[in-house]
Formats: sequence, C-alpha cells, structure tokens
Amino acid sequence: MVKIVLVRPNYHSVWEPLNLMYISSYLKNSFNDIEIKVFDRCFDSEKTVLDGCYMADYVGISGTTPQINDIFMLASKIRETYPETHLVAGGYGPALQPQKFVNSIFNTVIVGAGEQPLSDLIRVGKRFETTQFIKPCLSDIKNFCDADRSVVDSEKYIAIAKREEGRRVASVSGSRGCNSWCVFCADGCTNFWGRKHGVRNPENVVNEVTNIVDKFNLDFVKFADSEINSTKNNLLNLINSFKSNKCNIRWGANLRVDNIDESLCNKLYEVGCRETWFGVESGDPKILSELNKGISVKQISNAFKITKNMFIRRAYIMLGAPSESYTSIKKTEHLIDEIDPDIVGVSILCPYPGTQFYTDKYRDIDWSKMDEYSNSLIESRFLSNHELKCEQRRLLDKYSDKLPKIVNKKRSMNIIN
Repeated sequence: MVKIVLVRPNYHSVWEPLNLMYISSYLKNSFNDIEIKVFDRCFDSEKTVLDGCYMADYVGISGTTPQINDIFMLASKIRETYPETHLVAGGYGPALQPQKFVNSIFNTVIVGAGEQPLSDLIRVGKRFETTQFIKPCLSDIKNFCDADRSVVDSEKYIAIAKREEGRRVASVSGSRGCNSWCVFCADGCTNFWGRKHGVRNPENVVNEVTNIVDKFNLDFVKFADSEINSTKNNLLNLINSFKSNKCNIRWGANLRVDNIDESLCNKLYEVGCRETWFGVESGDPKILSELNKGISVKQISNAFKITKNMFIRRAYIMLGAPSESYTSIKKTEHLIDEIDPDIVGVSILCPYPGTQFYTDKYRDIDWSKMDEYSNSLIESRFLSNHELKCEQRRLLDKYSDKLPKIVNKKRSMNIIN
C-alpha cells in the first residue's frame, strides 16, 4: 500500500482544492494499492496535518505564491517529524519561484500539471539527495474523471458559499491553462502547464456537474476555468453536452468578450448558464494593448450589450498598468457606466512571479502580504501606489452596490485598506 498525503497551505480565501482532488482521482485510477488523504490548512491544524502524514510515502504540498511561507513552514515540520518521507512541492508558487527551492528540504518540485509526475514517482519509487525539478507536458486531460470529492468534506466549502452567497455552490474544472496571453497573468506569460491549453471531454464535465448537483443538492455550479470559450467550438461542444444530458442546474463561468455572440448567448441560457464573468480590465485601448488583452473596447461594449437582461454580468477591472493615469481611469469609469455590469470588482495589478511585471527587485518580497486587490508594490509612470489605491477606493465607493462578496470580505479583513 502506497500512502499519499496532499496538502493545500493556509490562505485567507477559502475554496475547494480542486487540483488536489483531480490529482487524487487520477492516482486512484492509475493504482489499485494506494491510499490518499487531502488536508486543507484553511480548516486543518498543523497537528492534524502532521498526524495525517504518519507513515506517508509521499507528501505533496501545492499552493500559490502568497502561500509559499506556509508551504515551507509545513514542509520543515514534516521533514523534522518524518525524515524519510518524500516531499513534493507543486502549484504556481513553487513553480514560478524555483530559486527558493534549490537545495531545499523538498525532494521534488513539479512545474505544471502534477498528475503524471506523481504517478511516475510512485511507479519508480525515486529518492533524491538534492531537489529535482520536473516540468512535464500537460497531461492529456481529455478523459480526466470527476474530482475526487471523497477526500474532502465538501459540506464545509458549501456551507461557506451558503453563508456568503445565500446558495449551495461547488466548482468544476473543464480545462487547464489559457489560450490568451495577458501579461499580468502567469498563465499568459509562462508555459506553466507544459502547453497553453487542455480541454476535458465535455461529456465528462457535464456528467461531473450532474453528479455533484445530485449528491450535494447544489443551487449553482461555478466553472473554475480561466475561460470556457477559448474557442467557439469548445463552448459549443460544452453546450451540446449540457443539452444531451438535460442537466437542470444554474451555472456561471469566465468568458472572453471577443468569442461571444447573440446566438451563443441564447444557447448558453438554454442550458442553464446564468452568470457571465468578463475580464474587462480597462476602458482605455492603450492600456488594453499594454496588457496584451487582445480585445477592444467595442468588443467589451458588445459583449455586455448582448448579455444584458439574460445573465448576471461581472466585470473584472484592474488598475496599475504602466501607462495608467487619471485620464485612463476616467475612460475605464465611463466604460463601466456604459456597460452597467451587475457586479464589478476593481483590483490593482500585482507583479507576481511568472508575469511580465515581475523583476529581481521583488525577489525577497513577502508575498503573503500581497494581494491582487491591494499591494504596496505597483505604480505607473503617472500615478504612485498611493494614488492608485485612492482611485481604487473611489471606484469601490462609487460602485458599492455592485461589489462582489470577496471585495467586502477583504475590506473587512483590512486587505483592501
């Protein structure tokens, strides 16, 4: 029996550890003689995690850049308690700051999808004296099975959604990576997954949606994908699978404004989509070009026009591009007023590792204190960090009746100050 422990580090926002759940599903379908436990530091204490690692052959800790401190803290205690355990680091945090992991206490760092590398490690039983880096090609996710929800207490996550949103919600992932090249996003700047984009069989995705709706009595399902309309053909395949399955559930997803039209909107509505979330970022064409969004203000306006009165429409806005100025922010404000989104979030560009805006001057930053909604790092050629924050606060106050729950939560935690 091979024992695997997978851990999601602590963070102030709580969501299902979907990637770990899909990894668990993959490994259980690859091996008969395997035991997998998943711990989430949002709920599980250090002692609970340490006790759970007893007799583990492999412990994988996966997190984002702001979670790196907790990753190392956990790993140090696991190594001290169980010196023979093979420690694996994964996720965006370790993969995009590999210099922090050279000759570290980790045996292996996985850069990209974890399913195949973990499977290979289990098969060959490798032990390394120095840290080894594995950068796999993106596993063929076409026939990936449902996320393994038996390894987590799904009701804990659903209860949080019920408290914060007033509805029972869970998430699925229909794809990995992103076809876009936005320079403020690691998926756009790096080949993190081994190739740009991978899509699951839409029938498998809809079957997973149906299964979790029935099992957990859900009111709503969120797609965790960067975008579900990377191509119109991908979206049509998903829509057709929803149709043939006759799945009766309300759901929402991220979409690009340039791959949507009235016909697709009607089809989306017919199969239960009720929320569309668009990356708008700016109302200034120069800023959109600087961010390499690949979209126009006209396309933004059109997307919000054709989705009006059909969906709850969310606009993601981001301040802080290199040419950001009071004038460009005014253009963004005018666009928000024109498209009239139901929900609008206003973040500030954060120069995370893996993005075009990361430089060596940020190498020793404590990223656990940084956030995409508020950070002390970024400034434009025309506005200081303080001025950007003041403009963010002004817009948040102006659109206070349209803010997503996460903004009010981060304000209450003084993350946005």
